[in-house]
Amino acid sequence: MLPFDEQQVLYVLQSITEVSVAFIITNPFLFKQDYEFELDQQTIDQLNILNPTDALVYSILTIVEPFERTTANLKAPIIMNQHNNRGKQMILQEEPYDTKYSLIKGCE
Repeated sequence: MLPFDEQQVLYVLQSITEVSVAFIITNPFLFKQDYEFELDQQTIDQLNILNPTDALVYSILTIVEPFERTTANLKAPIIMNQHNNRGKQMILQEEPYDTKYSLIKGCE
């Protein structure tokens, strides 16, 4: 995970095995403060999350020109353990989130 901007709001999630594979990600709580869901036990075990504060949550962005049309995938967040750098993408089944959530709408 590499910083994409100086403010460290956007990051590049870069594959270490395939250089051409990368995603722009951000913290979804920056634009959707009421975003919430529960981690399933399988994810907690796979990532070896021992405390809630171990987990970091990111959303993959779909960058569009102009940037104001950029969206975030809230339906499938990336969960990372900040202590061991393990991560995975979860698909939220029950939550009413969208795969194309407007960042601008979230900041209004």
